[in-house]
Amino acid sequence: MVKKLEQLIRKSGALRPPLSLLYGDPGVGKSTCAARARDALVMRTEDGLGLIEVDTLPLVETYPQAIEWINALIESESTDHRTLVIDSVDGLEELCAIDLCQRHGKDSLADFQWGKGFAYLSDAWIDLLRRLQALRDRHSMQIILIAHAARVTVESLTDGSFERYEPNLHKRITPLVTKWADLIGFLEMERTTKTVQGSRRDTKTSVTTGQRILHVEDNGSFIAKNRFGFPSEIPIGIMDGWGVVESHLSARKNSNNKEAA
Repeated sequence: MVKKLEQLIRKSGALRPPLSLLYGDPGVGKSTCAARARDALVMRTEDGLGLIEVDTLPLVETYPQAIEWINALIESESTDHRTLVIDSVDGLEELCAIDLCQRHGKDSLADFQWGKGFAYLSDAWIDLLRRLQALRDRHSMQIILIAHAARVTVESLTDGSFERYEPNLHKRITPLVTKWADLIGFLEMERTTKTVQGSRRDTKTSVTTGQRILHVEDNGSFIAKNRFGFPSEIPIGIMDGWGVVESHLSARKNSNNKEAA
């Protein structure tokens, strides 16, 4: 018994491909950023890739279809892809809700008694996230979930009410995804103020610098996190995309190897 137990023991701290959530406002370049991840395969619930050249699956039409394709990736003997991108998970959540309503003969999740519809939705997402983690573990694929951003009012016992950005997911689903993810990045355009001279008075306006910033540490204005000790803000060039995050991850891995040597 002791010998078998010893065989199960492994060193902690080994870096595995990350489970990530990338979200932000429309037009900030979420799809472009994720599509430039290493050897990416994109599962689309919406047609937002435009002219980006990347391997894609056909547009997902139903939630069971998405699960079928994820299972096929898990069960495959090997894959040439190192990244699965789901664009977007708020679209996938909508397909999941439609599927649940169709199977139970309801028009909406709110029509279920005692909130069971939303409980079914939570159960489905727990299962989905476990499958995605199994895909990561089986084939060493990183997973990137893309979501739109929503401004949400938060009621805090210590700070009162305030607004922050969150992924555009149901309030039951957001904590499931944030717990699952190794990295949550809020992507936005960097902005600065510019003074515009007028005939009567000068005014200040906000303009973008052309640089995108990926926030990976929560400052209260948005949900963000990372388990890798990354800097709180990561500049993402238009042509660089997710490769910048992969570079930070590689640097962290090299640092861990040197410390272990």
